[in-house]
Amino acid sequence: MALQRWKTPLSGILASLLLASLLLALLPQPVARAAVQSFPISLQLNNMDSATNSTGDTVGTAGVAVVANTYGDYVKEGTGSKKWLLAFKDGNNVDTAGSALIYPKLAPNVDLNGYATLKVWAYSVKARTGDQAEKPIQIRFFMKGDSQYYYYRLPLDWTGWKEIEVPLSVVQSQKSSDSVKAWGPLDYIRFDQAGVSGTTLDLGLQIYLDDLRLTNDAEVHPVTVDKPSGEYVNKVTVSLSSLTKPSVLAKLYYKRIGIDSAFQLYTGPLTLTSDTTLVTKSSLNNVDSEETTYQYTLVYRDFVENVTASPPAGTYAEAKTVALASATVGAAVYYKVEGVDSTYKLYTTPLLVDHSQTIVTKAEEGGKVSEEISHAYTIDLSGSSSTPIGDTETFTGWTNTTPVTTPAVLGAKAGRWTDPTTAINITGITAPWQQNDQIEFWLYSGKASGKKVYFILDCDVDSTSSFDYFMSSFYVDWVGWKKIEIPFNKMLNSTGMADFTNFRKIIIHPKWYDSDPAPDPMDELYFDNFALAKNAVEPSIKQIDKSALPGSTVHYTFSLKNISEASTAYGIAPKKTFGAGYTANVVLTTPIVAKGAETDVDVEVQVPAGAQAGDTLKASYIVTPLQGGKAVTIELGLKVGAPRVATKQHPYIMASQTQLDEARAKIASFGWAQDYLNAIKMKADSWLDKTVYYPSKPAGESTLYVCGDTPLVFDYDKPFEHLCPKDNTWVKGDAVDAAWRFTAHTVNIEAVRNLAMTYALSGDTRYAVKAKDMLLHYAELYPSYSMQALNGRLYYQSLDEAVQMIELVQAYDLIEPSGLFNAAEKYNVEQNLFAPSAKTLQGYDVGKSNWQTWHNAAIGAIGAALEDRTLMDFSVSGRSGFNFQMANSVLSDGFWYEGAIGYHFYAQSALFFHAQALKNMGYDLFANANFKKTFDVTLQYAFPDLGIINSNDSGKYPTSLAAPGRVVPMDYEGVYAEYNDPTYGALLSKLYNDKGRVRGGFVVPGNTGSGIAGEQAVFYGKSVIPAGGTLTSASNNFTGLGHSVIRAGTGDDQLYTLVDYGLHGGYHGHPDLLHLEVFGMGERLAPDLGIPPYSNSMYTTYYKKTFSHNTVAVDGDTQATPMVNNVEVYEPTKLFLQAGPLGIMTNSAKKAYDGLNRYERTVAVTKDYVIDLFSVGSETERQYDWILHGMGDFTPGTEMAPFTGPLGTKDAYPFFRNGKSVGLTGSWEGAWKTANGNGLKLFSLTSSQDSPSTMIVGEAPGPGNDTSVYTPTLVNRVVGKRAQFVSVLEPYRGTSGIASVTKTDASHVEVKLKDGRKQLFYYNSEAEAAGELQYYFVDGRLYASDSVAVTSSLNGGELSLTAGLTDVDSLTAVAYAPAVTKVLLNGTEVPFTTDNGFVMVSVSKGTDPGTTDPGTTDPGTTGPGSTDPGDFTPQPSSPSGPSAPATNDAHSEKQLAVGESGQLALTKELVVQIPAGAMPQATKYVVEKLSDPAVIDGLLKGGVEALSPIFEITKDQAGQFAVPIKLVFTFDPAKVKQGQRPSVHYYDETKKVWVDMGGTVNGDTIEVSSNHLTKFAVLNVEATTSEQPVLSDIALHWAAADIRAAVKAGIVHGYEDDSFKPDQTVSRAEFVVLLMNALHPGVEPAQLTAYADQASIGAWAQPAIALAAQLKLVSGYEDGSFRPGAELTRAQLAVMLASALGASPKDGAQLKFTDSADIPAWALSSAAVVQEQGLMQGYEGGRFAPGKTATRAEAVVVINRLLESLKP
Repeated sequence: MALQRWKTPLSGILASLLLASLLLALLPQPVARAAVQSFPISLQLNNMDSATNSTGDTVGTAGVAVVANTYGDYVKEGTGSKKWLLAFKDGNNVDTAGSALIYPKLAPNVDLNGYATLKVWAYSVKARTGDQAEKPIQIRFFMKGDSQYYYYRLPLDWTGWKEIEVPLSVVQSQKSSDSVKAWGPLDYIRFDQAGVSGTTLDLGLQIYLDDLRLTNDAEVHPVTVDKPSGEYVNKVTVSLSSLTKPSVLAKLYYKRIGIDSAFQLYTGPLTLTSDTTLVTKSSLNNVDSEETTYQYTLVYRDFVENVTASPPAGTYAEAKTVALASATVGAAVYYKVEGVDSTYKLYTTPLLVDHSQTIVTKAEEGGKVSEEISHAYTIDLSGSSSTPIGDTETFTGWTNTTPVTTPAVLGAKAGRWTDPTTAINITGITAPWQQNDQIEFWLYSGKASGKKVYFILDCDVDSTSSFDYFMSSFYVDWVGWKKIEIPFNKMLNSTGMADFTNFRKIIIHPKWYDSDPAPDPMDELYFDNFALAKNAVEPSIKQIDKSALPGSTVHYTFSLKNISEASTAYGIAPKKTFGAGYTANVVLTTPIVAKGAETDVDVEVQVPAGAQAGDTLKASYIVTPLQGGKAVTIELGLKVGAPRVATKQHPYIMASQTQLDEARAKIASFGWAQDYLNAIKMKADSWLDKTVYYPSKPAGESTLYVCGDTPLVFDYDKPFEHLCPKDNTWVKGDAVDAAWRFTAHTVNIEAVRNLAMTYALSGDTRYAVKAKDMLLHYAELYPSYSMQALNGRLYYQSLDEAVQMIELVQAYDLIEPSGLFNAAEKYNVEQNLFAPSAKTLQGYDVGKSNWQTWHNAAIGAIGAALEDRTLMDFSVSGRSGFNFQMANSVLSDGFWYEGAIGYHFYAQSALFFHAQALKNMGYDLFANANFKKTFDVTLQYAFPDLGIINSNDSGKYPTSLAAPGRVVPMDYEGVYAEYNDPTYGALLSKLYNDKGRVRGGFVVPGNTGSGIAGEQAVFYGKSVIPAGGTLTSASNNFTGLGHSVIRAGTGDDQLYTLVDYGLHGGYHGHPDLLHLEVFGMGERLAPDLGIPPYSNSMYTTYYKKTFSHNTVAVDGDTQATPMVNNVEVYEPTKLFLQAGPLGIMTNSAKKAYDGLNRYERTVAVTKDYVIDLFSVGSETERQYDWILHGMGDFTPGTEMAPFTGPLGTKDAYPFFRNGKSVGLTGSWEGAWKTANGNGLKLFSLTSSQDSPSTMIVGEAPGPGNDTSVYTPTLVNRVVGKRAQFVSVLEPYRGTSGIASVTKTDASHVEVKLKDGRKQLFYYNSEAEAAGELQYYFVDGRLYASDSVAVTSSLNGGELSLTAGLTDVDSLTAVAYAPAVTKVLLNGTEVPFTTDNGFVMVSVSKGTDPGTTDPGTTDPGTTGPGSTDPGDFTPQPSSPSGPSAPATNDAHSEKQLAVGESGQLALTKELVVQIPAGAMPQATKYVVEKLSDPAVIDGLLKGGVEALSPIFEITKDQAGQFAVPIKLVFTFDPAKVKQGQRPSVHYYDETKKVWVDMGGTVNGDTIEVSSNHLTKFAVLNVEATTSEQPVLSDIALHWAAADIRAAVKAGIVHGYEDDSFKPDQTVSRAEFVVLLMNALHPGVEPAQLTAYADQASIGAWAQPAIALAAQLKLVSGYEDGSFRPGAELTRAQLAVMLASALGASPKDGAQLKFTDSADIPAWALSSAAVVQEQGLMQGYEGGRFAPGKTATRAEAVVVINRLLESLKP
């Protein structure tokens, strides 16, 4: 409250009260610190139980499309559901589309703003298939009183029950019209067909709908007040608020003690006129916050009403005439202006306020005096010379804006942002954009929300396909009015094409990028006074904030650029000083600055030694152009700190001290390591005496500056002239100077790091001295760098800032131990460089992105340097942190989501830096399985020569893991040392020993400009890389990335084919669906061309177009990106199968072009050639171009005439040149030949008399590493409704190995090889149908093609194939036969493999199966039986997927990566299931069935009877399993006699005895878990009668059946007196024993954790407790005890069960127990899990009873339920 002065003396008591009041007001106010309650909420809108339909409930089209249902199979909840008919016959027997309108019957006034997800259960009778599979259904959301709607679409791709979950944030972005009413008050939801072209009406489509509800996550926070507890005069008005969310659902309550008997709903401010104890709480969905109490004491007296001012105090952009008044009749009003008047004046007439001032007022009447009231007016007339634009009174032309009178900063009105979750569009503006420098406006915020607002000037150019605009952004971090000034030259030009001549509208957007957080609908924002301004001076920055220690000298530096029309000096005058004790020195008048030139200004501030840590101060200076023009204000901020007390000793970020010691030891021992140090030292030496340029401004964007398409050359020593190498001219100007600063900063920072590494490895302090000096310069400069358009400060892009900041942190980490830094210097580096950069990077959350991965790494490294746990946690577990990236940016197969190998490696580098930086801070990022997968997958994916396809935005063609030196990925040295994965070792061995790659030193020895290799090897790598090892070389369908890869042959000459069918890849994606990549004879023959630098115009005009890829272009257009609900989708692989002679893959992408009913590529691969079938079709005539870019020179097989052209005018077609063409009605051939003598020969079989085509051969730009080189490009063009391109592609060395290729009829291709072999390939060009033969491949020499005649038939689950096999060497056939269980070939059962309903059979004559590759067969999909037809034996084959387990009858082996699960099998005799996390490192497993009779006899001596073979299972890594494996044996039940039972045993090699493990029997199989490996077998043991006792006290018990089952299974036993005692409580130890008996019977004991009360744990319980603790199913108490005898509560029971399940509650899951509030917080999620899984059902009245102790019967019942739940 304000200090009051009275004319008459107050009584002593009253004076004392006022003094106490003042003291109380000065004390910190109590803050509600109650624990925030978080919980899910769910609101049922309609239960669908009504027996009729009516408005307000459910309505169907024509009263027919919705039918009430009570049949139980179609009811999910309650007593009924509603059947929605998607189509029905109307009264005229016409097929009619049906819609279902569902009203929020149970919540008619619901506000959708309070919810995140709509959920509805839907039972689909039939899924859409075939050409209808992608026709979606639609859910429309209608707001009250609106005919427009929001919508969401989803495919009808399921049958049975499915819970549809609709993200409402997505729905809000999808509108039928921009005029749709604001999101919120729901009228009804409509289910209907989406109206997509080609959707047919199918009367069989019916969906039962039930339980429509809304869900969200809620938080209940306590109530806060705007007036603190304390003493007030006469009355006080109090406003309540709370952070409870969703706020729209929150209610606030209050109770005045002694007045209100119950809580009252708060509706507006409370005026209190007597002493009041105010109790408050917030509530949401009947969940209350903690109550908070506030005390108000009132002091009474007669008084004069305070003086009010009109307009009220505040901020204004114009002069105001202020009227003063008191409501007390007859009172005289007095005022004085602070800083001007020493005494009060009598107010008689309104006051003119034309500059900022504070008016102090009081009123007097009858000897009484009011309070003194201060009215502070901020008058900002800086826009008085600006040019107003737009209408900010009526706000005509503004969408989503409501004119209001309060607050207003200029004129009578301001504009309230009506719905701050959606954009404002401002049209109708005509303005002199080119004559001004900036746009400015006023923005009022009701709270400092941190909301990010995007300000966009739409200047879209009609002639470009992209959206052209200028954009800036800012954060709302203030309360009240603030003037926003946006210089045009600081705005991002989205494409470089935006221009004010094309200005269309202003867009103010709350969420421009998908990665932005959801905006808050409760934000209170107002706009006023839009204007354009012409400036005379442009400061480099307008606000500089620094931190310093007491006694420090601080420098604030900025530059002033003269942007006026005349030379001028600038006056610099203080507007506000830092205060007493602080001295500041600045030149008050600058030198004269010429037009366009700049001058630097330095403000030196001395911080007093007595300054207090924690002080935050502000100062400001006005800069005035002395020749006239608009002045600007520079704000300076200072935070006084204290030295940080470090707890860790550097180095620990780039490397630990141990790693550094090992690095020095390598240098002393190995020449390659010494070579590395010599090379890095040579780089560092050049900087010891070098003149360093420290740019006073941040780096600009460097990649945009080119001459033509050639990048400029930036010379470090020439800041203001830059070479165009194209014509050797010099380029000058501000923009290119900014690009030079990119080079300068980058070179400087690289030098700092090189100097630091040289010091760390050599100990020579000269390098540390120089590195420290450069670091301190950047610490001084960084706060003076302004935020740029792409969110960086040191750099234009935050991405580049993050990359370079990591290097600076690493340098600091290495030189800090030198002892060269004093406390102030450390503080300067940490608080003025690292900390503000982390804040910069935190402010730009890019979500799923390689940028964010670098942000995270930099923030994490800075957090480590500052020992700031908040920053480190943010980098790992923040909204878009490391964990988010691992879960969302790494695809299921391990690829980075952008589909560009360059960005995969780029993100991988950041991930490695991040993991290394936090490794010594208690974060093990290396343990994340997806992180390791990113390294595994590239080895599985690479070409035989270790090259990798340059798909999407992958530059530096040709990318290769074998590329020399320090390129991305830098190398596998660090991860090899971390994971000890032998595959990584094999790669490094191949690189160093086979490829001759340098391990350390200059990449090209002796060439100091060739880059340096060896950093990871020296700092992290193993001293010696073992020689040898093998790399994977298997076919693989990478389903996450969407690339199918088939390999044929071995070694470097392996034939490698790839089809790209997957995700576009976002910003870095290309329209390349069904691109074909061919690698053979050791090189790329038909490659993806990669990209040139982004600055090259051909990057967008050619390389990001469909024409530059090996696919089919339709109508000369670029492919579209398939989207559903604004999310990209792609079609999964239809077929991926491989046998010995043939691999085949089929992929489809019908949505690549509108109006297609087929766009499908099948590629069949033999070891000699590829057969390519590309089928396209539409209902209308189209132009189809089959495109192939080969390498080398091209020779056509026939004469060709000049092509008159043009080939096309769209896409990248205009780049095609020098074409020749020939019309085709039959086969055609031609060949590419590379400089290495290898080639790719094309046999085109597309054309016939009935289906002619045109073959066009010319040139188009080749690989992006040199866009000036054109390579032969072939286009096979067909015009028609449909086409099937049939081609044979043969890689060859020297000369072709094919004698002839003939299309013998419409479905057969015959290939004759020069070695005498003849091969026949059949293809069915029609869509697959059950039982139909799709493909077959025949190999031989003497057979007649027409004698093979393969046919197929399907009878139930049996597929029969017949074939003439005379003189045939091998046959491979593929048929479509979903759910087949048996395959016969010529009447004989044969093995088969399946994929997606397709079945492959492959047999060959005279093949010994024992010699085939065991790594290509999957027993999981092989049919029963192994009899060969005639003299033929099965060929090895593999289904789709990355890791089909190796198998044969006696041997199986498998390599599993960290975090990978897998399975090994020996036919049906043994299956070994290895869960993810079983071992902490990559592990190879081997299973052998023992066959040596002498060994078997020795193991079974003493009368032991085996019911199965004996198996030995081994692994190449030591140690027990962290998670037990499962073993499933098949045994012979016929050998089990009366009184016997089967039991799994393991062989104790030490004691030479078999140890009984028990097992769960199911028919002829028995299953056990094991945490170790040895020899195993199923043995026959005696079943004693005591194993199944008759228990005396359970006959009538409710759990009798469960108890008997558990006793029978060996989970639990009765007592010696044959009782069970079912209602006796169970202890913690007892339950753990039961749980382990059930889950892991017979598992070898683990090491018991050392508990404080270990002596009290009985020996009978110790093994089970040890195992459960190892599996993290149990833990001890905070005091280190286990308390084995403590009774187990139901809450504790729920936690153990949920841990055993390894499950989390579903989103929106809500506890239904009536006493949920009594469940402890630590057990809430577990209770939700066990409720969902049906493990714990509660007591009478719906109680959970969390504190009740569990009984033995309850324990047995829940364990039985758990076992049922865990069954697959």
